[in-house]
Amino acid sequence: MPGQATYIVEASQLPLRDAAFLLWTRRHYLDSTERDGSNDAPVLGTEDRTIERLRKAHPEAESDQLSDAVRAAGKLELDCFRHFAYSAAGLIDDARRAVERARVDNPDFSEATYTVAVDRVCFEMK
Repeated sequence: MPGQATYIVEASQLPLRDAAFLLWTRRHYLDSTERDGSNDAPVLGTEDRTIERLRKAHPEAESDQLSDAVRAAGKLELDCFRHFAYSAAGLIDDARRAVERARVDNPDFSEATYTVAVDRVCFEMK
């Protein structure tokens, strides 16, 4: 998988909230690559680490904008899973329906991010 620098570059090319969603959804992988080999837990919390990564991608953004974007990304992800329900329609349709429902409460992301959210829900719920 790509390293942190690759994700930072990719995030720098996206609008702030979309960049936050990218980095938020890759947080577990990025956290694991940042450890120095010890078993010690990272000092910063997950949200703080994501904010710091987002700051590298969008250094022009103010601290409150970064925090708001990461919180919004986390809420979008949580809402997607909260709205998910298996049905006879199949996994992809169930994921699309969940993301569409989550989108109502999380309208400030690009179409590409909602597509990524569908893929993420499918991957996690398979």
